[in-house]
Amino acid sequence: MAKEMSFEQAIEGLQKCVHELEEGSLTLEETIKRYEEGKKLVQVCRTRLDNAKLRIMKLKEDTDDKEKSDGKEEADGKEGTDGKEDADGKEGTDGKEDADGKEDEDEDAAEDTKRSHNTM
Repeated sequence: MAKEMSFEQAIEGLQKCVHELEEGSLTLEETIKRYEEGKKLVQVCRTRLDNAKLRIMKLKEDTDDKEKSDGKEEADGKEGTDGKEDADGKEGTDGKEDADGKEDEDEDAAEDTKRSHNTM
């Protein structure tokens, strides 16, 4: 059995082992050897499938990360005016939040209210 056996080669070898075992014409020692070979081939198949799954997950993560960095996808699936949204999920005037987490318009309104109360 080759060390760098492909998934397809492992499946083919496994099918051969199963066929020979089902046939029933093997000696006890040959049966045990085929069974051991079959177990090794199953492990090769599992390893190849696990590796393929990891590669696919990595590709998906890379694609998702690229889309997010391009501003194509927001946390809620919606875009702000600049393709970004604030942490609270609402779009600010510039699509960004201030250091205190409030949007520009909210701060302006609060400042106006304070000024009008101070002048009274």
